[in-house]
This record gives sequence, structure tokens and C-alpha cells, in this order.
Amino acid sequence: MAQATGTDRHRVLVVDDEPNIVDVVSMALRFQGFDVESAGNGREALAAVRTFDPHLMVLDIMLPDMEGFEVSLPLGGARADASRGAAH
Repeated sequence: MAQATGTDRHRVLVVDDEPNIVDVVSMALRFQGFDVESAGNGREALAAVRTFDPHLMVLDIMLPDMEGFEVSLPLGGARADASRGAAH
């Protein structure tokens, strides 16, 4: 895989409540040239999506405050609205 440089690097949000998992996944992604941010629960993940605007999310399904599915549902709708040009 060719490593991206500068502003063309892809952003990945890693969401897990286990710090060891976040560290290993984040390190591997950074090694491959990705910009990586992390969140430890669903609320942090939703906030990080607004500020970091990731291209991809590695999302744990069993988070302490909500299920990963609950995190992903509003994001799918927001992406669909954005692709149609709807204002938020």
C-alpha cells in the first residue's frame, strides 16, 4: 500500500473502550500513513466525527454508554443528507 502524504492522508477514527486495542489499532494505521484519532465511548465518537471528519471508523460494537450500532445510525443519515446537498 502506498503511503499518503500531506493533506491527502485519510482520516480514521478508532472507537473502543479498551485502551490496549485503541493503541494497537492506532499504531498500525499510523504506520500505514493514516491520520488517526480515537474515542473511548459513543459520545466521544460522535463529537470526534464532528471535529475530525473521518473517512473511516473502526468501531467497537460494545461500548460503555451505547452500542456501536447506535453510534453509526445517525452518521449514515448525515452522510446521505450531505451527499444530496442538504443543509444541517
